[in-house]
Amino acid sequence: EMMYFFLLYVIFAAMVILSLLTGVLADHINTVTTEAEKEEKAEKLKNRKHALATEFKAFKKATAGKDGTDHCMTKQEFRDTISDKEVKEELNELGIDVETFDSDDLFTCFDRSANGVLCFHEFQEGMEELRVGVTGKQVFKLEVSLRNAVRHCDPQQEFVQDPALDKAVKAQLGVANKRVASINIQLESLIEELANFSLPKTPKAASKLC
Repeated sequence: EMMYFFLLYVIFAAMVILSLLTGVLADHINTVTTEAEKEEKAEKLKNRKHALATEFKAFKKATAGKDGTDHCMTKQEFRDTISDKEVKEELNELGIDVETFDSDDLFTCFDRSANGVLCFHEFQEGMEELRVGVTGKQVFKLEVSLRNAVRHCDPQQEFVQDPALDKAVKAQLGVANKRVASINIQLESLIEELANFSLPKTPKAASKLC
């Protein structure tokens, strides 16, 4: 009988020790996770500050000598900015590759107010979208906005158009249409490249690759 009590005691003690070790391990994992999250947030904040400084530097360089209401970037200044070697190198360090886009398409996408010039907020916001990337939420919002625009303009829809629809709204719809066209062109180009990549190569083509 003493042997059974001893075994029960050993098992109980082992379970207590295991429970303590599990608690210590869980606490350690939580601590490590918290520290990792803090470091990640600090790194993101650091990268964002660096990106903001770089974007402001590029914008300031393009609009040097301007002040007041003229302190905006024109389309030509935007072209010159993203074709500047120094600016491109600094943007590439941020993960922004502007060479993969047409400069006029980018300008149209950045020009949210559709007034033909970019304020710093528009320039910075556009560059951040290129740096961070598009989220699923943004794609969903774009889809909803496009559907609303189509319902508003399609005469086949049971929707009474507002006779007071001003030029600003029409301009925004035009910009949205250009953006969608640009996205479609890029997607078609990507699909074509992937299709060419997947095609079986002839011996002659294969010899060129070697």
